[in-house]
Amino acid sequence: RGLVGSEMCIRDSHEFVMMGRYPYLNPFSTVRAEDEEAVDSALGLTGLKDYAERTLNSLSGGERQKVFIAAALAQGAGILLLDEPVTFLDPRHQVEVHQILSRVNQESGATIISVTHDINNAFYWGDRVLVLKDGSLAFNGSPREIIERNLLKDIYGISFQFLKNPGSDKPLVIPEVPG
Repeated sequence: RGLVGSEMCIRDSHEFVMMGRYPYLNPFSTVRAEDEEAVDSALGLTGLKDYAERTLNSLSGGERQKVFIAAALAQGAGILLLDEPVTFLDPRHQVEVHQILSRVNQESGATIISVTHDINNAFYWGDRVLVLKDGSLAFNGSPREIIERNLLKDIYGISFQFLKNPGSDKPLVIPEVPG
């Protein structure tokens, strides 16, 4: 395993996650023990140690998304910027990805900034919500505050119902269908 010149032929998930170490690697050097440790840790945190030798195209969408997150974790950055990290995933993989991100935030203190169009995911998993409207910041605060101030109607132009999630104190947000 390792880099050859400036090219890397990705054969499996381990090698893809190793690409996350690229900022620390010299194009003419071999992979160091600390790079392997960072990759192994990221694969372990995402539950992918058993998938390390599998090619990306042999993985499900949820497994592949976890490989992408593992590559970001292998970088060791203090901030993760994620664009729709659970879109197109089945519910089980959505929960697994959110649990991984929560664990990363709690254990390492990394800041997770995630873009999503799913209000319920943002409210359930996020501590803070920033809402953009017409390219400007329309709201910055807690999920509870956006509900208490009844801002979703102003932001989206439709009414919403708010239900109590029976399994937590987090709200469920349901758009009202005009009719």
